Amino acid sequence: MMTDEERDKARDRDIQRAKEAKAIGVAVLDEFFEEHDRDLAAKLLEVTPGNVEGLVHLQLTYIAISSLREFLKGLINNGQLAEHNRAHDTKH
Repeated sequence: MMTDEERDKARDRDIQRAKEAKAIGVAVLDEFFEEHDRDLAAKLLEVTPGNVEGLVHLQLTYIAISSLREFLKGLINNGQLAEHNRAHDTKH
């Protein structure tokens, strides 16, 4: 059984994690939600110990989407580079 002090420390850790996840969540809102949807979506980011898990999932989703975007940018850039090289080769 937890003491009051341990329970308070655990609650404080949960709130800190929620605040950190909220910062990522705000970035997600700015990036992926239309402006008129942001106010509604921002309500999902209320910082309480009870919603830490959801915010952490949102953070992981953001990381996955960001990684996918960078991967796709790389493919696009490589494709453009390959096309440029083919055009250059046909000139010579």
